[in-house]
Amino acid sequence: MSGLIIVGVVGSTIIAASVGESKLLRVGKYVESEMVHNLTCFILGVITAGSFFWLMWDLVQKFIWGFM
Repeated sequence: MSGLIIVGVVGSTIIAASVGESKLLRVGKYVESEMVHNLTCFILGVITAGSFFWLMWDLVQKFIWGFM
C-alpha cells in the first residue's frame, strides 16, 4: 500500500513540474523553465537509481536466504 502512495506522490510531483515548466515557457522565462526541467530529470533519475538498487538488494536477500 505504501508503494502505491509513493507512486502517486511522485507522479503528481512530476505532472505538476511539467505543467509549471510549460507555463514558464509560454511566459518566456526560459532559464526558470530549464531549471524546472533539470529538477524533474534529477527526481526521475534518483527514483530510477533507487528502484534499481532496491531491486538488487531484494534479489540479493532472496538469494542469501535461499541458501540458509
